[in-house]
Amino acid sequence: MAETDIFNPLDWQTSLDFNPNPAYMSELEPGSNSQILRPRLGGWFSRDLTNTGHSFSLQWNNLPLSIVQRIKQFYHSYKDGYFTLIDIDGGGRHYVGRFTNVPKSVQTANGKYSIQGLTFEEYPTARMVQYPSDFDNDGHSLYVADDNLRPRVALMQGAWAIQISPTAPAGSTASMPSALEAYDAAPVAGTDWAQMGYVGWGFSMTFRLGATLGVIDLYLDNVLLVSGLNLSSGAVTQLNAPAGTSPNGSTSLTVEVIDVPLDSHRIKIMANAASGAGKGILFPPVTYIY
Repeated sequence: MAETDIFNPLDWQTSLDFNPNPAYMSELEPGSNSQILRPRLGGWFSRDLTNTGHSFSLQWNNLPLSIVQRIKQFYHSYKDGYFTLIDIDGGGRHYVGRFTNVPKSVQTANGKYSIQGLTFEEYPTARMVQYPSDFDNDGHSLYVADDNLRPRVALMQGAWAIQISPTAPAGSTASMPSALEAYDAAPVAGTDWAQMGYVGWGFSMTFRLGATLGVIDLYLDNVLLVSGLNLSSGAVTQLNAPAGTSPNGSTSLTVEVIDVPLDSHRIKIMANAASGAGKGILFPPVTYIY
């Protein structure tokens, strides 16, 4: 049953005679996905090399025997698979993974047991019942250039340039990564493209709209999600799952892609054949969930 098997369901009272949620002081640790290097001279360089998720170091104190049995059952049943753990106090976010070490129980009193140091680790590429979707609180900004103004967007084809977005706040300068966008003033349809990578779940991008802009296609991991996004009008020719769009008045359009499993992902923007002569295309900052 995989992701649909939930260790600590919200309605546990209807099927269990004990509360399966772990005790307080259980630690949540994000994965270390980046290799960070510093040369003899100069600043730091980093690159994502793995797609590790979060891990929990869990503990239960003074448990009835029934929950000890449930923990051991989930450990043995999902050695080669995964199940869902819900962070009840952390906004109810779902984590899909498995216990990675043998649960060891200690009897603390008559009919009471404790388990400490049991590790739950997320399983990359796993399906989920409920994917992370809170861009306001779980979202992280990924600008087209880093603080050293090195491009994060791989400018692979076309005359792309990093520039200040016309919609940036007044007083913005080229030294402010949050104010920048990647822009191709004269794209070749089906040829000019740029991409950016990240490790995590879904992402969101807000495109400015304007009369001088053309039409783009948006891909995730080389799968076409949005076909014919007209940056002049905000019209879209075709949306493929799991992408969705929402207009922000007549000045911008937000694309949200939510139902994406944990992995190393690549977002690609390509000039569409309907772009038209003299129409530019752009790659804005990305908000992604990890």
